[in-house]
Order: sequence, then C-alpha cells, then structure tokens
Amino acid sequence: MISAHLPYVALPDEINLSNPDMAKQWYDTVSFSVKDSAGKDKVLHTQPLVYYAAVLKNAPHGAAWRVKPLSISC
Repeated sequence: MISAHLPYVALPDEINLSNPDMAKQWYDTVSFSVKDSAGKDKVLHTQPLVYYAAVLKNAPHGAAWRVKPLSISC
C-alpha cells in the first residue's frame, strides 16, 4: 500500500498481524467462525501475515532485483 501511494491506517502490532513475535501473546488467542462453501461452520485462527516476492528469470531488469533480497515492511 505504501509503495502504491494508497491511503491506509497504521494499526498497532497487537492487531495488524505483521509481527511474528506477537503470535503467541496475541494472535494465537484469537479465532473466529465462517461458513465454508458447504454452509458448515469453520473455525479460523489468526497468524502473522507473510508476503513472498519472486522475480521471473526472463523479467525485464530482473538481474537488478537479484542483487539483494527484497524486503517489504507494512
């Protein structure tokens, strides 16, 4: 969102799911129910968000991205 210059609200680590160190203390204590495609209740548990990025071998200027790992902060 930051790189796309979109508006956002900065949330504290306790609720934004971006800090793996908060998993045991906060994120693991939360669950919620949703209906699956068959209409049955399914319990979901929160977990830290993880983003991965990859550069295709034949991407234009792909070599420039392989010089160092890409790091994204939310």
